[in-house]
Amino acid sequence: MLQSISFTDPQGIPHTDATFKVRRADMHENTSSYISLRSEDFATYDQDLPVPSKHVVYSVYYWPSESTRMEGATPYTLTNDENNGVDFNFNADSTYNGLDLESIVEKHLTEIVLPPMQG
Repeated sequence: MLQSISFTDPQGIPHTDATFKVRRADMHENTSSYISLRSEDFATYDQDLPVPSKHVVYSVYYWPSESTRMEGATPYTLTNDENNGVDFNFNADSTYNGLDLESIVEKHLTEIVLPPMQG
């Protein structure tokens, strides 16, 4: 959970003490490799090292303040105007290594999504 966040929501309403909580998150991890037979000698391969990738899809709730969350107020859902919807999605690079899924989402939210909304 992230607290005391200042931002202007997509509807243009400024918030100075918002609380964010992950609503839902999904991460798919896979590793890709390839080999390609060289046409020069048809005997050796060009190959790459296995490349792990993590694709993350998530949505978040926010409240105007921690006190409104604690009082049981219904949260808002932060919308993603770039995708015409609610979900944010991205490929997590090595800066996300070692983080659990909630921390990955919070890092992406605070470093990528929210800064343009913080004026």
